[in-house]
Amino acid sequence: MLFVLIGCSPSGASAHQRPVAEVLAQGSSELAQFTFDHPRSLFSEVIARSAKGSPEWQQATFGLAVCLQNNSPVVAEAITEASRLYSELIATSPESTFAPRATLNLGRIAELVDYFKDPVDLEAARARYSEVMTRWPDQDIASEAALRLASAYAQEDTTEANTKAIATLETWLAQHPKDPLASGMYQWLGDTYYMRAADAKQAVRCYIAADDLGLLWRGREGIVYWRIAQIAERKLKDRDLAVRYYTKLCEKAQTSGKAFEAQLALSRLGAPVPELTAFAAYKGPRPPLIDPPPPHQSQAEVGK
Repeated sequence: MLFVLIGCSPSGASAHQRPVAEVLAQGSSELAQFTFDHPRSLFSEVIARSAKGSPEWQQATFGLAVCLQNNSPVVAEAITEASRLYSELIATSPESTFAPRATLNLGRIAELVDYFKDPVDLEAARARYSEVMTRWPDQDIASEAALRLASAYAQEDTTEANTKAIATLETWLAQHPKDPLASGMYQWLGDTYYMRAADAKQAVRCYIAADDLGLLWRGREGIVYWRIAQIAERKLKDRDLAVRYYTKLCEKAQTSGKAFEAQLALSRLGAPVPELTAFAAYKGPRPPLIDPPPPHQSQAEVGK
C-alpha cells in the first residue's frame, strides 16, 4: 500500500505517466530538503526516459549520484555507483553546469572514509580539487576546491605536506584577494601556522586578516580574539596588539567565556579595563580584577 501511495501522483496517474520535467522537479525538490532515499527512484526514471547528455539527463544523473553518496547507511556499492555516475556525467557532458561539482564530489569520495574499511586516496582527491581550480577558476566552487586541496595536504601532517597546504592558500589569496571565502581561508591559515608550523607571527597576521574581513564563525569570534591576544602577549611580546584584542574581546565578545580573563589581562598590562555590560543585570559579588595567586602562594605572600 505504501509503495502505491509513493508511486502515484495526486490524480492517481502512475509516476511514469507524468512529464519528465515534473518528475525531475519533484526529485530535485526532495533532494533540496536533504531527502536522499525516495528521490533515487525519481532520478532513475528521468535517466531512463531522457536522451543521454540532455539537460534532463545531466541533472538527474547528478541528483542520483548525490543521493547515493549521501544516503544513510552508506555502503560500498552506493559509493561505487555514485562515482560511476559522476564520472559518466563528466565524460558525456564536460561543459555541464554540474561538471564542476561532480568533479569536486569525486575528490570528496577519494578523501573521506565513507564506510568501514573505505580506503582513502589523498593523491586522487588532490588531483580532483586541482582540476576544479584549473578548469573553473572563475567559479565560486574553485574557492572551495582550494580549501579542500589545502586540507587534503594538511591531513598528512608532515612538514612538507603542511608547507604545501599553506602555499596552496597563500597563492590562491594572492591571486584572489576578494575571494568570498578569503576570511575563512585566512582563519584556516592562522590555525595551520599556529598549530602545525609553530609560526606565531604568521598565525597572528592571518588571524588579523580574517578579522579585518569579518570572521565567518559568527558568535564565536572571541576564540580568535583570545588567541591573537595571547600570542601577542606571550610569544610576540607586543603589548599594544595584546591590549587591542583583549579590549576587543571585552567589547565585542563578552559572552565568549574569556571576557573576565581578558579584563584580568588588561589590568595586568596596565591598560583601561572595559566594563562587561552584558552582565550588568547580575547583582551578585564580583571578584577583584587581579590575577589570583599561584596555588603554592598565599595572599599574604603575594602582598610582600
